[in-house]
Amino acid sequence: MKKHNFEIDIKEGKISVEVTPGIFPMPVIMSAAYHFIDDADVIIDGDPSKKVIVNLILNDSDESNLERLGYEFNIELINSFLKDLQARRYMNVRNAMIQAALSPTRAQRQIEENRT
Repeated sequence: MKKHNFEIDIKEGKISVEVTPGIFPMPVIMSAAYHFIDDADVIIDGDPSKKVIVNLILNDSDESNLERLGYEFNIELINSFLKDLQARRYMNVRNAMIQAALSPTRAQRQIEENRT
């Protein structure tokens, strides 16, 4: 049964989520899929430049569990996308803070200069 961007196969206990890489890059898709590896078997297929299919397979499942899993995967896609966006946005600030924390202070440099 096709719903939104996913298709449910009750016989196989599988939901196939179709993801457009133009909207969600592969690292985001992989991050979202990784979130589900404890709850389902995850198989990723398709062409990364056109369409990616993420198959989530449950052992004991009914249609409502699979549908819920499809919606949860879509939510996790958005969550992973926003985490990636925030990480990129604040990368320079984070790197500057790390550099400042790890670089010697002026006083430390003067002490070292006086030792030599």
